[in-house]
Amino acid sequence: MTADTIPGSHHGLITSHLVQLIESHSEGLAAGLLQRIHACGRCNDLLAKVPEHELKQRVFEIYNNLGQWIESASDKEIERFTRRSANAAPCRASR
Repeated sequence: MTADTIPGSHHGLITSHLVQLIESHSEGLAAGLLQRIHACGRCNDLLAKVPEHELKQRVFEIYNNLGQWIESASDKEIERFTRRSANAAPCRASR
């Protein structure tokens, strides 16, 4: 049961609305994250290992399809995604 199916829960409505906002602003969010990655000296390995177009596409797809990804991703898919991302290069894009 997800938060938006719990009777009387306002958290599900907020969560659903937040996901919709993220998806509708996915292009701008992706561009902002990529700017922070480029500005972060600790992200040079990531930028060297992952082609710019692939990084941009993956970030956009995650933001743009966040709700679908959250609902449909299995534990194995999430683990595979996080492992692949972590193995690409460690990076913390801070503000």
